[in-house]
Amino acid sequence: MTPTSTPLPKDEKDDATAASGLAPVTVQLADGTAMVRGALSSLLAQDETIEVVAATSSSEETLRAIGGHKPMVVVYQPPASAMSEDTVELIAHIHELSPATRTIVLASSADPGRARDALNAGATGYILGADETDELIRAIHSVAKGNPVVNPVVALAIAQDDREEGHT
Repeated sequence: MTPTSTPLPKDEKDDATAASGLAPVTVQLADGTAMVRGALSSLLAQDETIEVVAATSSSEETLRAIGGHKPMVVVYQPPASAMSEDTVELIAHIHELSPATRTIVLASSADPGRARDALNAGATGYILGADETDELIRAIHSVAKGNPVVNPVVALAIAQDDREEGHT
């Protein structure tokens, strides 16, 4: 006797994505705050071209989930206190585990040093939590295609910092 499986019912989001002929952009959320993870999941669920495959609260959970899901994009919000060495290491480990996965840092600060550290570690995007929600959705689609996205205020801060340090 051959085992059979019953297909799971498709939801409207699946139908809309299938009708467009495009596979959804798979996204993993990484944030230590349950409320933020929930809010981001709800926001992204409204876009039929994005599928949240995991939402994790710690570095260890994040790396385990990436190994299993291989998402196209990770949206990572580091602790507000500082861009720590742990943050830089996490970004680097994400790309070691899944080289095709792109990382967007959703930061609370436009600090050029923090942004530079994240980008040098392998982040493809650096946007601010104060940005409009549609900026996050645009950033997800852009980095999924391999295009970098940096908040304009952050980009200017990096350029100014470089000028002041004589890197131009």
